[in-house]
Amino acid sequence: MAERNRTTTRSITDVLLSVVFVLGIALPFVGKFLKWDTGLRPGENRRRARMPEFAFSRERLEAWPGKFEDYWEDRFGFRKSLVLWHSLIRTHVFGVSTSSDVVVGRDGWLFYANGHVIDDCRGMYPFTEAELRRWQHVLEARHDWLASQGIRFLFVVVPEKSSIYPELLPWHLKAVGEPSRLDQLIAHMREHSHVRVLDVRPGLLGAKKKGPVYRKTDTHWNDVGAFVAYRQIARALSETYEAVQPSELSEFRVFTLVGEGGDLAGLMGLQDGYQEERVHVRHRGKPPAAIPGETEFTPVMRKIAWPRTRGPLVTIVADDRLPTAVVVRDSFMVQIQPFLSDHFRRAVYLWHDFSPEVIVDEKPDIVIYETVERVLLGVPPLNPPVIAAARGER
Repeated sequence: MAERNRTTTRSITDVLLSVVFVLGIALPFVGKFLKWDTGLRPGENRRRARMPEFAFSRERLEAWPGKFEDYWEDRFGFRKSLVLWHSLIRTHVFGVSTSSDVVVGRDGWLFYANGHVIDDCRGMYPFTEAELRRWQHVLEARHDWLASQGIRFLFVVVPEKSSIYPELLPWHLKAVGEPSRLDQLIAHMREHSHVRVLDVRPGLLGAKKKGPVYRKTDTHWNDVGAFVAYRQIARALSETYEAVQPSELSEFRVFTLVGEGGDLAGLMGLQDGYQEERVHVRHRGKPPAAIPGETEFTPVMRKIAWPRTRGPLVTIVADDRLPTAVVVRDSFMVQIQPFLSDHFRRAVYLWHDFSPEVIVDEKPDIVIYETVERVLLGVPPLNPPVIAAARGER
């Protein structure tokens, strides 16, 4: 009797397991056709794969299964929930990133790891002498072309989060004691060039002793980190322009709000699976510099086909004592801009584009070229033809 009961229990268990197994396989198919919880998760920042076209050619037939797999993996039912739970278990239980572009560090900190970003901050991916000379050449060409028109030049490199918080990287990714590419470039330019490279790391390293200066789950700094960098840029400007005097943090409201994870959490499919405190710095008692946008575009700016979401930004301050500027920037400048704009009578912010047409049209007092440290891992940008021609190059 007892043996028969055990056999019956096993049979019921086997049936239940079979039902669960079949449901587990069937639900993604059912969900796909009913469009339940399908598609990409917030932060994946890409388009879904398309259904591949079927054609009777050897090349197309060989590629079709892989392309269909990509299509299906972007559309099966309950995809968003399954990806979320898979990512949460891997990250929070096993401490393993679900993205090759993200490293999970200590205390829940995430770090960007695409290419050789981490290797560089560890001192494992140094410049060659030829690469240093190429960067020197590009920067000097821009500096000299601007100087010929009476325009000053400032090159600002924003450090990676891993350069400011190396102690929060996993233990196996500790620095080896060699200089990073930014260290090398600054030393090389000081010794061999007249172009100034502004190093904002000292201010950030000092400020982090009082509180976070970068976001835990994002590649970018928080508003306090941006403010610290702004003060160093403003101090550099004050050496030439007496009217430019850096503001104090006490002049602003500093507060925190809890929000979802940043872009690194998004790369792991966990933007809404993380919660972190975001530090905000806002003007107190006075409005920020006016931002009229397209109403202040010149005819030259209007003729250029700017990317839809990456057009210029123009700011105006009614103070004739202040200088004017063109700022060539990336996403790190977004948080600096509200503070920095207060010090320019007119400032034009351009996404990545060192545009001679805009610079000649604006005739600014200074051009600030800001870029993130990881750019030093690639080939130096090409100088526009008019700048190359000024140096006798083709």
